[in-house]
Formats: sequence, C-alpha cells, structure tokens
Amino acid sequence: MMTDIAHDHLSLATLFQAEILLQWLPGLVFAIIMLVILKQYKHFLLMPGLVLGAIIFFYLVTWLTGSSIAEVNWNLILTQTGSMVVVLIISAISLLLNASSLELVAERDMDLNHELRAAGTGNLFSGFFAGLVGFHSLSLSAMNHKLGTRTRLTGLFSAGVCLAALVAGTAFVSLFPKFVLGGLLMYLGLHFLYEWVYETWFKLPKADYFVILLILVVIAAVGFLEGVAVGILVAVILFAVKYSQIDVIKHTLTAAIYQSTIARPKLHQRLLRRYGKQVLILELQGYIFFGTANHLLEQIRTHLNNYADTRLCFLMLDFSQVTGIDSSVVLSFRKMNQLVRDSNASIVLSGLSEDIETFLENSGVLDLEENVFILLPDLDHGVQWCEDKLLESTGVLTKDSHKSIQDQLIEIIGDTELIKWVMNYLEKEELPAGVHLIHQGDSPGAMYFLEDGMVTAQLEISGEEPRRLNTMCSENLVGEIGFYLGSKRNASVITDTPTTLYRLTTESLNKMESEEPQAAALFHKYIANVMAEKLSHLMSTVETLMR
Repeated sequence: MMTDIAHDHLSLATLFQAEILLQWLPGLVFAIIMLVILKQYKHFLLMPGLVLGAIIFFYLVTWLTGSSIAEVNWNLILTQTGSMVVVLIISAISLLLNASSLELVAERDMDLNHELRAAGTGNLFSGFFAGLVGFHSLSLSAMNHKLGTRTRLTGLFSAGVCLAALVAGTAFVSLFPKFVLGGLLMYLGLHFLYEWVYETWFKLPKADYFVILLILVVIAAVGFLEGVAVGILVAVILFAVKYSQIDVIKHTLTAAIYQSTIARPKLHQRLLRRYGKQVLILELQGYIFFGTANHLLEQIRTHLNNYADTRLCFLMLDFSQVTGIDSSVVLSFRKMNQLVRDSNASIVLSGLSEDIETFLENSGVLDLEENVFILLPDLDHGVQWCEDKLLESTGVLTKDSHKSIQDQLIEIIGDTELIKWVMNYLEKEELPAGVHLIHQGDSPGAMYFLEDGMVTAQLEISGEEPRRLNTMCSENLVGEIGFYLGSKRNASVITDTPTTLYRLTTESLNKMESEEPQAAALFHKYIANVMAEKLSHLMSTVETLMR
C-alpha cells in the first residue's frame, strides 16, 4: 500500500532500495509510536487523535517547507546523510567546548547535561520549522557576560529581534552603525587574544602555551575544526611524553624489609631478614604503555645487575595500582622473562585485574608450563608465597622449631623462678581448626599466647566476605592491644589449624599484680618487649615506603 508495488513483485532487496525505503519507513515509525502510546494509555479518542495528528503534522511540514511530496528529491536527501551526521558530531563537540569556555568566562560551574538537553530540545523545535542547527555561542555569551546581563531576558530579546526581522524584514538593521557592530566583534577578539595569548604566558607551562599558539595559528590559517584537531593531537602527544616520565615503580622493596601479614616465629623472622633480599618486590602504578614499559624493563635490568653478589630467587611485580597496559608491554615482558630466566629466578605477578590477566594470556606472555610466571591474587599473598619458598629452602619448615611458652618467657625475662609463678596464672587451651577464638565486637576479657598452631584475624562486614588482616603462628600474642586498652574487639580471630595456647584473663592479671607484683612487673616487661619489636618492624617498613 505504501510503496505502490504489487505484493508478488515485492522482495526484501526491493524494500531496502533508497526510494522504496523512504516510502514505508515513516509508516513503520508511526506504527511503533502508536503501539507504545496505546499500550500505556486507554481512551476511545486516542486512536483517532493520533491519526488526525499525524495527518495534520504531515501537511503542516509540507506547507512550511513550501513543497509537495512530488517535489521531494529523496535521493538528494540520502546523499547528504554523511553531512547530517558530521553536523551532529560537530555541534555536540562545539557545544561542549563552548560550554567549558563559558565556565571560565563566567567563573562558575555549568551543568553540561542540562546544557546538552537544552540545546537538543531547541534544535528539535527549530527543525520542525526548517531552522538551522544551533548551540551556545561563546562570543555572544561572553559579550553578554561582560555587559552584565545575567537573566534569560537576553535570549528572549535576541529571539524577538530575529522574529521582528522575519515579520518586518531586515530594513531596520541598516540603521545600526556598522562601526559599532564591528567594534563589538573586535573587542571580543582582542579580549580573547589578550586573555589567552598574553596572560597565559605567565600562567601556563611553556609546552601548554605552545599548544595554544599552535591552535590559534591553525584556526586562523586553515579553519576552526582543523585547529581543534591539531590541538587535541599535540596535547595527546605531550601527555604521552609527560606521563612516560612518571616512574612506573611506586616502591622498590625486599622481603627483608617488607613482609606479609603472617606473624611468624622469631626464628623465621630472623631468617627472612637475613635472606629476604633474595625477593625483589616492585609495586607498579599508573598505566603501562610504550612510554613506560621500556623504562620498567631497564630498571629491572639495573636491579638484576645489582644482584651480582646476591642470588635473586623471586622478582615480584604487583599490579594492584596499575590501571591498564597496552600491546607494547608484550615485548618488554618477553625480554623480562629472558632476563629472569638467565638468573634462574621466577617472576611473581600479583594484583592482576581480570582484563590485564586475559590480555597477557592471549598475547602468550604467561607461559605457566615453564614455571617462570606465578600468579597470586594480591601483594600480601604474593609476599607470603615467596617467604614460604625461602623458608623451605633453609629447611626450617621441616623442623619442629617452635618454642614452649616457658622458653619464650625465659628468652626475655630470664628469671626461671618468677616465670613459674607467671605460669600459675595462665590457662592452657587446645582448640581444633575452624573455631572462633575471638568474636568481633566482644569485650576484651583475655589475651592469648600461641605456643603451637596458626590463627587468622579477620574483619567481618555484613554482606561481604571476611577480610584477612593478619595470620599469626606460634610465639605470638593474640588480642593484647584490646586487652590493655580495654576496648572492644575490632576483629575476629579464628583458628586455622589445631592450636595450643595459653589464656590470661583480666582477673588473673589483677590477681598476679596483687599476689606476685615482681612477677607481674617482669610479665609487663615481656609484653612491652614484644610490642616494641612489632612497632620497630612497622616503623622500618613505613620508612622504606616513604622514600
């Protein structure tokens, strides 16, 4: 019916010919509009009203454009489709650029979403009456701002002048002195040149100032869009150059200084401080691309050369603060792989996002079969894995090296007789794995001495997975801070393995202080010594991270 082609001669290819498409596509749009409206609303006059409205709209557009259906050259309209798209894109970009510039002129923030909606609504309304595409005018808006106009009456007055010209003609415009109009335009031009060419010389870095001059020259010599395009291109190049100068390595650490949240026995801690330099930890940051990937490789090469006298076992790269990587990283990783392989070391990658891990796998970088790259979820687990491997190489993990609680007290206090009195106030407990030793939010009624086993302190948040704070092995205190401060438990503690521990309650400590004050004093000395060691190690780590 819409194409005047018989059903038996109509094919899919024919339907999508340019002239045929424009005959039936408006009918499809009208049908969809009716479907949506009639699904939402129910009224017996709605259907006739839609039909009548569509008819009126059709003939209104025909009358306003001064044409008829027979006069429309649809092929000519279709050939301008590309230009229409370009006009839309240019208008949107120009609107955003002008709006951002107006923020500087007016010295206040603008709601860009609101401005886009306003311009879009205005263009739709203008299109119904064969108007031109329009958007915010930087020069006119700036001039109005300089004149002190701050209300919508300015826009309404401008619209009134245009309406008067449409109705009465443009004869009255000739009464306006040309030098005044030209002077206003020249004032705006000189003002912008003074502000952006002269004043910015004293405000902006010289590289940024060069971009402004380049944009100005290109716009004056070639055109506005070309100037914007050149400015964006040069700005991107300058950004890449400047960003590549940022050190992609945030921190350079070793396992001798930076250790995992595993609170290990003192013997293990001494071994890690001794052999921890065999683990080189590099915390990476930012975006790794061609400008920073080679710099990262050269720094790793330098660190490896510094290990000429010390065997490097593990190179750990933490990606937790890396926002992304590009394809140029593949070559650097392959070279890094060769460097580390020649040193008989392994590369530990931690904190990889899903996108980065997928990219490295698809590019063939992660050759897990050769055991060169080891992937771990985060920095803490990565450092823990390296520590375990180092301790395994010393053979200490195969020995029963933990000390009894008496031996731990003797090592610091030294007085065997007084230690016997202290032991009278401690209660021995043996717990299986998976038991809550401390519940988050409980009152601090006791502290614990770990003799054997392993427990984990974790933060429990409703609706989320528990977060591991630290894991404690034998020869460690549990809950001493809350015990001494008298504050509620800020984390839960759960046994990971069958655990042997000694409990000291508040009542037992008070009883010790009254009955055996000398033993209590030595006990407090022991607690102070343990906490001082923890604080000393923490300060050493913080000092390293602040370099």
